Amino acid sequence: MTEPNPNSRLEAFCDGVFAIAMTLLIIDIKIPSTKEINNTAEFWRALKDPAPGGAKKGLTQWNPFKENTKYFEPSTKDFMINYRVENLEALVEELKKENVTIVDKIENSDYGKFVHILDVEGNKIELWEPVDDKTTK
Repeated sequence: MTEPNPNSRLEAFCDGVFAIAMTLLIIDIKIPSTKEINNTAEFWRALKDPAPGGAKKGLTQWNPFKENTKYFEPSTKDFMINYRVENLEALVEELKKENVTIVDKIENSDYGKFVHILDVEGNKIELWEPVDDKTTK
């Protein structure tokens, strides 16, 4: 008989927390102003509304790379996380003040602006300020 894993409940809990965090990052939910909301029904209606103050539409992508890719360098990991952001230039200035490692300069493309940073664990992170008309259709 196999011994039960004493950490299985903790591992399941951590998996659940990670899944919720990733979902919130992808969905980009913004809580509406409470000044305009008088009851619970109005809150849920405002939360569903794609207008300013409501949820924004975004894309989720997963892109495999060749095993020998150098794209994730200087990280030693075999993955990279990409976050959609607003006002990339201002964000990069704030990150510099916090001594975050900025890997490269902001790059402009047809899809928006990009820059790469390293988190405290050495994971490469791509920050992306999309051009909405090209990335939400």
